[in-house]
Amino acid sequence: MTDLSKGRILVTGGAGFIGSALIWALNQRGIENILVCDVLGHDEKWKNLVPLRFADYLEADELPARLSGEIRTIFHLGACSSTTETDASYLIRNNFEYTKTLAHFALENNCRFVYASSAATYGGLADRISESLPLENLRPLNMYGYSKHLFDCYARRAGILDRITGLKYFNVFGPNFAGTSINSRSTSYAAYGQATYSITDKARATAGARLSSDGLTADGESFYPIVPTFARGSVPVGYDPNKVCISGHKYLESVSGFLHPN
Repeated sequence: MTDLSKGRILVTGGAGFIGSALIWALNQRGIENILVCDVLGHDEKWKNLVPLRFADYLEADELPARLSGEIRTIFHLGACSSTTETDASYLIRNNFEYTKTLAHFALENNCRFVYASSAATYGGLADRISESLPLENLRPLNMYGYSKHLFDCYARRAGILDRITGLKYFNVFGPNFAGTSINSRSTSYAAYGQATYSITDKARATAGARLSSDGLTADGESFYPIVPTFARGSVPVGYDPNKVCISGHKYLESVSGFLHPN
């Protein structure tokens, strides 16, 4: 298993909901050699960064020219996540081409690469979600889902899918979600603050976590990235797909089985 304290960690989308929870969990492990990348724009997600400790920050358009060999692990969570975005060319550049650039940098420099795919890749097959479904059988219903699916397919054709780790996120919501752009919010955000929100018959998550003064949950465990599907190989030992509410800590535990040198 990789020692995350060795070398710099790049977290794209680091000011976002999942990214900020991940950085918080890394900080709890004493890890601060983190390069955060995002597009802060005009919303208030910058506030998610305030209580976090990291070495440097870059806007996303500056990152490709600033990639360096000191980076040893990449968590690529940044993307346009709006399922209503209609500019297909923008989604190709931002979600597909950008991910290709980072993936090839990681492979050429022997870095670990964990990237965010999406449950939106299943599209019309959402009622038949299975690890055994061939990628070519998936039918995304919107351009966002297709931009994510396109990279999954590219990685398989290029023969690199078994050297990187893709996580297919379902709906996400929780404390640090409020600062993100309204266009990037999933429909599940409407349920944040309610007692329970039903995602599927088998996946339920409890919302309404208490916030502490540092902007995180009081117990540090109530973040809700929901990750029941792994794009690569077998799932980590002990992973239970029925326990889908995970924090930044649980995120690291979920991917730790894949964090080894290529």
